[in-house]
Parts: sequence; C-alpha cells; structure tokens
Amino acid sequence: MAELEGDAGAPPPSSSASDGVALEAPRRVVEHPFEFRGNASEYFRIWIVNLALTLVTIGVFSAWAKVRRERYFYGNTWVAGAPFEYLANPINILKGRIVAVVAFGLYALLGHVEPFAQLVLIAVVLVVSPLIIANALRFRARYSAWNTLTFRFLGSLKNAFKVYLGLIVLMVPTFGLIFPYARFRQRGYVVSGHRFGGVTFEFSSSAREFYRIYVKAGFVSFGCGVLAAVALTATFAALAQTTKLPFRSLNFFISAAVTYGTAFFVWSYVAARVTNLSYNSSKLGEHRFRSTVRARDLVAIYLTNAVAIVLSVGMLVPWAQVRLARYRAAHFVLCAQGDLAAFVAEASADRSAFGEETANIFDMDLSL
Repeated sequence: MAELEGDAGAPPPSSSASDGVALEAPRRVVEHPFEFRGNASEYFRIWIVNLALTLVTIGVFSAWAKVRRERYFYGNTWVAGAPFEYLANPINILKGRIVAVVAFGLYALLGHVEPFAQLVLIAVVLVVSPLIIANALRFRARYSAWNTLTFRFLGSLKNAFKVYLGLIVLMVPTFGLIFPYARFRQRGYVVSGHRFGGVTFEFSSSAREFYRIYVKAGFVSFGCGVLAAVALTATFAALAQTTKLPFRSLNFFISAAVTYGTAFFVWSYVAARVTNLSYNSSKLGEHRFRSTVRARDLVAIYLTNAVAIVLSVGMLVPWAQVRLARYRAAHFVLCAQGDLAAFVAEASADRSAFGEETANIFDMDLSL
C-alpha cells in the first residue's frame, strides 16, 4: 500500500516510453523546382537536321528524329540536381510506326474499294484502342529514367478497357454527362499504374473535383456565347444602317472567329485546371507534387507561338516548343518529404530485374 500511495502522485509514464518506442518527428518538406535548361538556338540545330533527314528518307528517319528530340527535352529537364533520360531505341519506334502506316494505308484503300469495310476497320481500331494506349504507356515508362532509375507502368488491360472503352460507350446514353467521370478514371488509371523505384504512384483526386472543372467550363462557354451573340447583333445592326458591306459573309467569319476563340479559351482553362488537379493529387510514397499552370498563361503562350510560327513559315517551331517546355517546368515542383538520396539508394536494386523486361512488339508511338 505504501508503494502504491507513493506512486499515485507521480505522472504516468508516456505510452512511447512504456512501449520502448520514441515518437518520430515529422520530416521536413524540401521543395525541388523543375527546371528546363534547353535553349531555342541549340534545339533549332537538332530540329532542322531531323526535318531534313526525315524528308530525304521519306519518313524513315522520323523514328530517329523522335529519339533525338525526346533525349534533348528529357536531358534538359532537371529536378533535385539530376536530369531525366529517354532510353528508347529508334528501331522499336520504327516498328510501331510501320504498323500505324500499314493500318492507315489499309484504311485509305478500303475507302476506295469497300466503304463498309472501312467502317468495320474503324470499329476494330476503337475496340483495340485501350490495348494500344496501355502498351504505349508501358513503352514510355520503360524508356524514361531519372537519376539512372527507370519508371514502370503496371496498369492492367482490364482496367484500360473499362476506362477507355466502357466509359466512352456510355457517352451516348448519358448524353455526355459521364465525360468528366471518364476523365477522372482515365487520369487515375495513368497515375496509379506508374511505379518508380519500387514505389507505386497514388492518385487522391475525386470525380466531384473533375465535374467542378467541367461545369465551370460549361458556364464560361455559355456566358461567352451569350455575350458574343449580343455584341455581334448590336454591332451588325449598327453597321447595317451606315454601310453596304456584305454582312452575311462578314457575319459568318466573325461568328466563326468568336466561336473558335471561345472554344480555345475554354480548352485552355480545362487543360490548366485538369493538369494542376492531376499533379496536385498525385503522390509517390511520401513525396508530393505541385503544379501551378494558369489558363491565361497558356492562352498567351499558344497564341503568340502560333503567330510566330505562321509569320516565320514554321522556322520558329523550335523556339515555341522550348518556350512551352520552360513554362511547364517553371510551374512544377517536387515536394520531397525525406531524403531523395536514400529513396534512390533503396530502389536501385529494383533496376536489375526491371532491365530483363522487353518492350511489347505492339508498342506504339503515341502522345498521351
């Protein structure tokens, strides 16, 4: 009893002390901004040689041109003191392009011989498109690396058919209302199917957030359409009383310009929002990402790039591509929680087994 009374006034031991486990302090988050170190004049030399050799070889060199281009952009994109690498073999890309060219040639031939068979071929391509997309993702991940470690894509074909075919088939009976949900599932399939250093990427967004983006885009599109219609009606009503211009033709061209301009603005808004949502909802182990792309910036960049390309008869394409790559990198940050060096060292053993894998013969060169 004396011992019990003596212990009664003492503070109870902490659970961590009694269990013999010390509480671990939260790790500090270190931000590593992405950086694109390329420049237009340097890339122009690569681009012009690629263009010339592709024309001379009637497109055969395009596979080597792609590898040279990707290696330049990958190699000049840095994060946490290390660049990315593009490791693909041009022969693999050439095989995929030969398959694509043969399929397109068959499609064009059937259009002259049997139009119904052409429709059947289109249906077949649509049905197998999830297989093509999944293999393209595997191919790009297999030949993409950072700090000597390659990525992997392990998304199943079953899920690919669900999100890229099954949900799209439901577009008609749902009057398109399922589209934001389909985009949500597709983004989740791409992100969560990737692995790096033995760790799987996680995707924590929700369908509600995707619907919010597309609903806002719909309201913006509708509002711009109403304002444009009112402004055009008032303008043409005023001009009709003072001039003799061919209003029907002028009305058509101005209306088309307003329509496509509104569509372009809305597309830029959706692209920026979906990009930010996708990256900000992605996680690799304890490491997160932050994307801050803005729609108005994309509109300005795309418009000025288009004007520059047209006025230069295409010679400023390298400048436009480098400019866009620099902007994207400048608005993307890796928020690392923990030591990246330790993460890489722990994952290095995974590369030997991964190096034994080979690309599927049906890998296609697709931009996703």
